[in-house]
Amino acid sequence: PETSDAYEAGIKSRFFDRRVLFNLTYYHTDYTNIQRAVSFDAGNNTILTATRNAAGAKIDGVEGELRAALFDGLTIGGNMAYTDARYEDYKITIRRGGVPTVLDLSNVEFQGLYKWTYSLMDAYDKPTPFGKFHAQLNWSHRSAANLFENDSYATDSGPATPLAETRQEAFGVVDGSISLDFDKLNSTVTVWAKNALDKRYKQGMLSLSNNGVPYTWALFGDPATYGVDLTVRF
Repeated sequence: PETSDAYEAGIKSRFFDRRVLFNLTYYHTDYTNIQRAVSFDAGNNTILTATRNAAGAKIDGVEGELRAALFDGLTIGGNMAYTDARYEDYKITIRRGGVPTVLDLSNVEFQGLYKWTYSLMDAYDKPTPFGKFHAQLNWSHRSAANLFENDSYATDSGPATPLAETRQEAFGVVDGSISLDFDKLNSTVTVWAKNALDKRYKQGMLSLSNNGVPYTWALFGDPATYGVDLTVRF
């Protein structure tokens, strides 16, 4: 079984007549028998996938959040997180020329880990003769990450060379919405946009080789999407 022991410490605070919120958290995780999905070439045009216990690891991270109501109706804020994850022991056994060989993959990047993430937001609320008006704009950013540990299906020639296609470079996404409440009708109309700048980014990867031919699959995030929602409460 995969197990983890997590430790966390931090502060949660409000000041300036509760108009400013500040939270800061440090956490540490001891990770044992991490389970990883692996794929490998079994020959005869056969590709197998499996789950195996990869290694032990330690994870340290810091998260911070700041939010301030500058004046009535306007709120700005943001959060940032830093995560440092490293394998303590990551050894696998392959066969080279029919002889079992142990490979040390402890320096492989953690799969799907964005070391740095942050987001910024501003929101404006204002009462109207109909009901509350609300507008919000969000920006979220992630640093580069390796989305697939393709070294984990090492072959007779040694660990697989990480492919550029399995890496997602740093990217940011903009979302926004405007909504208006109609109190007498117990309803809200919202106009929204997600990934408004139409950023193309990968969310997941699978990369492997079959008879020496590389294959890479990618799951991409949604493109720019716009819509209108009508919510009725009864």
